[in-house]
Amino acid sequence: MFNICCGNLFIVEYFYKKLKMSLKLKNSQKLMKFRFFLMLSVFFSMLIVPAASMSSDAIIKGKARAANAVTLKIDDKLINLWGVRSVAEADIKHQISARIMLEDLMGGFEISCQTKGVSAQKRYFSQCVNYMDADIGLAMVQAGYAIVERASVFGTVFEEPYISAENVAREGKKGIWSDHDSFGLMSSFMMTFMGVIALIFLMQLGGIVFLGRVVSGGFMKLQQEQAYHSELFAKEQKIKEKESLIVASMLETEIKSNRSKIDAYIVVYSEMLRELKMPGKKPKYKIAGDIIQLQPSLDRYIFDTHTAKIETLGPRISSALVHFYARIKNVTEYANLEPETPVENAQKTIEGLLNNATRLQELSETLIQDFRKYNSEGRINKSDN
Repeated sequence: MFNICCGNLFIVEYFYKKLKMSLKLKNSQKLMKFRFFLMLSVFFSMLIVPAASMSSDAIIKGKARAANAVTLKIDDKLINLWGVRSVAEADIKHQISARIMLEDLMGGFEISCQTKGVSAQKRYFSQCVNYMDADIGLAMVQAGYAIVERASVFGTVFEEPYISAENVAREGKKGIWSDHDSFGLMSSFMMTFMGVIALIFLMQLGGIVFLGRVVSGGFMKLQQEQAYHSELFAKEQKIKEKESLIVASMLETEIKSNRSKIDAYIVVYSEMLRELKMPGKKPKYKIAGDIIQLQPSLDRYIFDTHTAKIETLGPRISSALVHFYARIKNVTEYANLEPETPVENAQKTIEGLLNNATRLQELSETLIQDFRKYNSEGRINKSDN
């Protein structure tokens, strides 16, 4: 919040100086009052930020009902999908289709929502995943029934995948984008018609022979330009394909390394759980306590370094990568098992750690298989995505 306020103050001061220079004023009292008013507004905006935002990162689980394209309800909690928003201008057909799509994504099963913020009206802004661990907001953007809220995703690891999904939906004319190119054909027709009128006019002025030579020369030049641009495009595509293969290979190596660490983590804590369940044997932590690692210590350097390029791997892999690395903490967390902790509680804690690690193991195995196919074929079949 402090960083946002400082940034807003910097913007106010910058535009104040620009305005003063453009008006060639040195010490205008009106401009000074205007700057003071803007700065006061920035500080006031800090005071009215809802205190409920302190509850971010809370997890809300349960069966949900869809209200519209980006809003759902779990019990008495009204939840807005984080990072996306609906299109107010969408017609009733698209609004109904969007709500049905959201219901289908939830499938009547329990979903999990990680809260990013809460408004003063108790409206939760959360990133939700369904029973298949699919990002519901991202899926709505991919289907063309929502657009990206760029202010929310800016600077996060989700920015590139979300914007890429919106671009793919727009280019594929999905959902709300299906009617956006209705004027393209008419514009092309009008341009062609005007060109024909101009050509006839030039033919009348210059003569058939002269115009024929001009047109012939123009076509030859056009063909040369087309050939040149086609060659450039082909080279650019090859460079992008090679770059994608390099990034895919590096990510595959990092995920394989993480997979080994996950396997070792599961072995260690499975053995610890087995000892806790042995009847008649006093657990080691009952003597002097113990320290447990809440999640495997995994690497994410390659992913963080190449976040801007993962969209070239296709929507399926990029979405799976985001879900996998979103579970990896930047700093490994630990907890103490005190000697007075009941054995049942210790067992429950270790079982929870193992369940989370097993899910990471499953996600890493899926990614390894996808990368193996990608690196062997050089591409992912778009129909699989």
